[in-house]
Amino acid sequence: ILAITKNVKTDDNDYHIIAEIENKKNLEVAQMIGGANIELILSDEFISRIMVQTSRQAGLSIVYTDLLDFKGDEIYFSDEPKLVGKTFREALFSFNNCAVIGVQDAKKAVLLNPPVDYVIEEGDKVIAISQDDDKIHFNGEYTDVATDLINHNNDSNHQHDNILILGWNRRAKIIIRELASYTNASANITIIAELKNMSKTIQQLNEESPNTHIKYIKANTADRQVLEKIDVNNFDHLIILSYQDHYSVQQADAKTLITLLHLRKIAEMWGMTLNVVSEMLDAKNRELAKITKADDFIISDNMISLIISQVAENKYLMQVFAQLFKSEGNEIYLKPAVNYVVMDTETNFYTVLASALEKNEIAIGYRLMENFRDESKNYGIVLNPKKSNKIKLSAIDFVIVIAQT
Repeated sequence: ILAITKNVKTDDNDYHIIAEIENKKNLEVAQMIGGANIELILSDEFISRIMVQTSRQAGLSIVYTDLLDFKGDEIYFSDEPKLVGKTFREALFSFNNCAVIGVQDAKKAVLLNPPVDYVIEEGDKVIAISQDDDKIHFNGEYTDVATDLINHNNDSNHQHDNILILGWNRRAKIIIRELASYTNASANITIIAELKNMSKTIQQLNEESPNTHIKYIKANTADRQVLEKIDVNNFDHLIILSYQDHYSVQQADAKTLITLLHLRKIAEMWGMTLNVVSEMLDAKNRELAKITKADDFIISDNMISLIISQVAENKYLMQVFAQLFKSEGNEIYLKPAVNYVVMDTETNFYTVLASALEKNEIAIGYRLMENFRDESKNYGIVLNPKKSNKIKLSAIDFVIVIAQT
């Protein structure tokens, strides 16, 4: 970073640097060197936050991958003069083929899910999920919402807080601290790993998170008897961490795969449904892991590479990702469809959008659970649907929203 900034002309500010930082202690120094021209991705923090959010909501890793991988819909910034003087609510209903999620104001500040009465001014850009930036077309405000099909339920998801972590790596402490920031006073986190001398680490984590009880068990996480003895059905969320600091890539992934296979067999024997998020190191092993029928996989290096690629295209996306991947503020949630519209009745996505707005949320898609094992149908995830198309949601389906809780 020093070399690059030293060789750039002082009057040339039309460039930006993206750098991955592992050690948080280096973040401030790197920021001082790069100034306004650098975007720093603290990789361990990002992956830890993504894993925590995904562990609490099955299918979220698919949503994130869709937004990052350049294959489908991504996040774009668009200048739309016809929106000047209109409110953010009017902007939400003015695009049929893209999902508006926020505004970048004239000072380049990113506002996700701003108040609906926010007035768009000259110099503002809308932030939208779209197939491409040239697909963002202003259609004029749509007002034909089927208000009689809106459900006014405002039941938030009950956040269960009995969590099992299998395995350990350098990100484990960050993940546990992030989990503690989400959980309530009755939260329990059980860690099973094969490491010795963990008592001081666990004591420190308990002191840092007084509202969370953290317990450590030394055992082989890939041992079927260990998993049966712990009774995994007692846990609301399961996280499998890769032993990347202790084994080679293939050895670490093999251990994860064995653990997943045991969990699948246990779940089948006892007729259970387990919410499991697993960390993989090699993207090729993701294909092998499909046989385990686990809910979510986080391929750490691949996810960071995608984020870096996106920010290289537009440095202001860093503000979007920083907000989405924090426990405070707006995040992506999958919430029961029954809270939004009448079940098993055809309606359009404008109606779903209007229902979400009553809860101060922005609807950006849905998940059809009849397809949740079907890769060809993206595991039921539909992002940025054409709003005028008819859809029919059932009691087991979910609406994907950007919301604060």
